[in-house]
Amino acid sequence: MAARKKSAPRKSRGSLISRRKTRRKKRFPATRRFFKRVWKWTKKTARAIKWWWGLPNWLKAAKVLVVAVVLLGPAVYEWGEQKVTYHRIYDEYYAHFYKTYQKTLINDSYAQRYASFYADFYAEYYSSPAYRANLQYALPVATAETISFPPDSKLAGLHINDSGLTLIKEFEGLRLEPYKDVGGKLTIGYGHLVRPGEYYGKISEAEAHKLLKQDVQVAEAYVKRYVKVPLNGNQFAALVSLVYNIGPGNFRKSTMLEHLNDGEMSKAAAEFPRWKRVGTREVRGLSRRRAAEKTLFES
Repeated sequence: MAARKKSAPRKSRGSLISRRKTRRKKRFPATRRFFKRVWKWTKKTARAIKWWWGLPNWLKAAKVLVVAVVLLGPAVYEWGEQKVTYHRIYDEYYAHFYKTYQKTLINDSYAQRYASFYADFYAEYYSSPAYRANLQYALPVATAETISFPPDSKLAGLHINDSGLTLIKEFEGLRLEPYKDVGGKLTIGYGHLVRPGEYYGKISEAEAHKLLKQDVQVAEAYVKRYVKVPLNGNQFAALVSLVYNIGPGNFRKSTMLEHLNDGEMSKAAAEFPRWKRVGTREVRGLSRRRAAEKTLFES
């Protein structure tokens, strides 16, 4: 009679359950770790709440005050600085406009009303964070004589040509009263940034040309300071137009300037279309201006 084959010992129900658990652990390790962390932080939060309610009331109030000062202090300080700036500029502009309207208006109450309106407009604009942000795209308060560049600069004798000046006039446009451009900057004439202490109501075309000449000379001086290689007249004019629009700070940090100083003119020209945005918004007028500047640079 043949011997019976010995069967393997039957596994208990407990060992089967442990095997299933092991398989689950191997199957969802990331999920299990996530829920473990959640459970851990839940217990910590519960202990912190229990500890908090056990504190005396005066200590609770002190801790809340310290946290409020740390979190809200900078914002409150900035708000206070903004209000101080607002009132200082308001008083300055109100005194100026009130004296001006007193001479032209018969009724004193109308003079007060107009002066208050314009003083509030300028004070609100100059004390806003948007104005400080817009300064990075503007020419600084300076004259061409105060901006130094190397005396042996290869661009010392260059000035903007008629093509560059026409390009700036065409894309800036002439406005004889203050207005806000697409970037929110308060400007007048051919894109001249109106700064605190400048009182422009309505200007003549001759005054607009005078402001344009001053600003172009400043842009020229910054191009001469930063560019270390020789340029022809059209290249120089295109760069002056660019700096006039984006500001010397942005130009100094740009990849275009690196390519220029490396002598890679074709790569520098390819950088013009990149400067077509106001913040994150693409502006069609800036795209057309950059294309015109690129064409002038390459001609």
